[in-house]
Amino acid sequence: MAVVLMAIVSCKKIFPSENVPAYIHISNISLRPDMRLDTNKNEVTLSNKITDSWVYVDNQAVGAYQNPCTFPVITTPGRHEIKIGSGIKLDGIAATRVIYNFYTLF
Repeated sequence: MAVVLMAIVSCKKIFPSENVPAYIHISNISLRPDMRLDTNKNEVTLSNKITDSWVYVDNQAVGAYQNPCTFPVITTPGRHEIKIGSGIKLDGIAATRVIYNFYTLF
């Protein structure tokens, strides 16, 4: 008798339906030269140490992730604005990672 009662009680939904997460994958972040700055048409060489991606969805911080990364984002269904900032190691120290404000958010 107790087994039958357990089976009946366990069939009910305890939690309402939940949103399925979307996954974002970032392989790397690289710089693109602004050719307007090069008036002599010389070859432009870029060097950077971008190690992290700082992610915002609808101007809300989702997190900072070391590149390459794949992570879930749970929001309401529909269109959303995603911004990605470039992160660096402050003073070259791995424990102090910050967003580099001199790069434009993508």
